[in-house]
Amino acid sequence: EIASTYKKIQKLSGRRLKEAERRERGKLRDEAKLLRKELRAKEEKAVRDVVDGANVVVCTNVKARDWYIRHATFDAVVLDEAAQALEASCWVPILQTPKVVLAGDPFQLPPTVLSPEAAAGGLTVSLFERLHTKFKDRVCQLLDIQHRMHESISRWSSTEFYEGRLRCHETVAHHLLVDLEGVEEAEETTT
Repeated sequence: EIASTYKKIQKLSGRRLKEAERRERGKLRDEAKLLRKELRAKEEKAVRDVVDGANVVVCTNVKARDWYIRHATFDAVVLDEAAQALEASCWVPILQTPKVVLAGDPFQLPPTVLSPEAAAGGLTVSLFERLHTKFKDRVCQLLDIQHRMHESISRWSSTEFYEGRLRCHETVAHHLLVDLEGVEEAEETTT
């Protein structure tokens, strides 16, 4: 239905008006205007139907303010990489739900703030970091098993940032570069 409305608009726009037809120009413009309005309404309804029928809606914090999401209600909002998000952007989706889960790591990258004045004003501190600093383990759950690096590398970050609580999953704890397909055995790949 949306595609047929597009075709009607294109047909009206593409007509070359002869002298006699110029009198109808206003009438044709009005018809095209109505068709564009109808098209917008159909597109908005289609998007609302998709959002309303979805089990999960994924978007950025700022995108949650768009017309097709801001009027929707959600059981919960999960803010991924919340430790990197500017606090102001987090409030956009937070205000749309009764339950919020912030996922992130306050010991990794902070929000990117280029303005020295904004940084001095505290914008480099994320909502996640503020909550973590204030409430610690009362509201924060450390995911204490890492799946990314050898234990000799992980040991440093575990001690430095996580009070020694970070552990390696068995699949990566002793994994070496030489264990990867296509990597040749050498001193750098076996230690």
